[in-house]
Amino acid sequence: LKTFGIQQTVDEKSAISQAESGLKQLSSGFIQMPLIWRLRDGKRPHIPDNFPMVLQRQLAQERKLSKTPELLEAFNNNFKCEIDDGYIRAATEQDMLTVGNINYVPMSLVVNANKRPIKTRNVYDASAKFKGTSLNDNLLAGPNLLIDLLKPVMSMRENLIAFTGDIKSMFNRILIDPIDQNCQRLLWREDTSQAMQIFVKKSMLFGPSSSPFMSQFAKNWIADKFKDIYPTTSECIKKEVYMDDLFTSAPTLEEAISRAKEAIEIFASAQMQLTSIQSNSSELLAALPEERIKKELIPLLSDSNIDYVSKVLGVNWNTSTDKIVFELNESLL
Repeated sequence: LKTFGIQQTVDEKSAISQAESGLKQLSSGFIQMPLIWRLRDGKRPHIPDNFPMVLQRQLAQERKLSKTPELLEAFNNNFKCEIDDGYIRAATEQDMLTVGNINYVPMSLVVNANKRPIKTRNVYDASAKFKGTSLNDNLLAGPNLLIDLLKPVMSMRENLIAFTGDIKSMFNRILIDPIDQNCQRLLWREDTSQAMQIFVKKSMLFGPSSSPFMSQFAKNWIADKFKDIYPTTSECIKKEVYMDDLFTSAPTLEEAISRAKEAIEIFASAQMQLTSIQSNSSELLAALPEERIKKELIPLLSDSNIDYVSKVLGVNWNTSTDKIVFELNESLL
């Protein structure tokens, strides 16, 4: 912001200060951050314990999903996967003795019918109010660190060899400081005959207003650690990643291979995985670990032929021909 002569607000300065002082890299490599609070007199605000409201919300969500068993199954499977992956843990006796801020976050299921296969995700309503306030009311959104959406598109087409990649489960790979984890309590049960159980989300939630800022701050911090070792790739990660997607290009195959391998190494240093890599160069893909390559392509009928394309920011990209392909719905003509 300072680079463009834009003055930061008091809240933006506070968000940056909290992120700078609170971010740490654990011995495991994971990045850990505190929640970014709307401080009152330098202290975290008090949030009322909203268990009664969230219990009713969760029971209502359970009844709604029960009408479509496959959606309830998807919701439960998503939750169990996060437990298995270590992102969610059962509340401990020590948690239940916590004095101070305790907050429960309602969960719901969203379905992305545009994905093939159809994908579902559990999301968290940090704006749910109880006694006139919510978790989001007490968090700072921070400055907008997202790059302009046009930038990744231009970066991809700037040079001969283009490639994209996805930072897998980026939010989940950023851990929340234990001092704030009890503000991320969840209610869930696999079987309606059981009592509702209390869980704690250990990693960053998808829903709080501070999460986009925190994710981009952490991503830039990781890149800065490598600015002396891999200056070009470090700058690429800071300026050519939109949310959790990398879009870049290089003038030669050798430079593209180096950049891709360096980006994989940089993210791996923080226990993050750059995956779903796709490129207009089969030679680049052949030089990378097979598990990093995106394999699912979308069949698209074009001029009586079938194009196999990938989605890039919602646009169809045929990497074999290096062309952008548009799907025309003739019924709308």
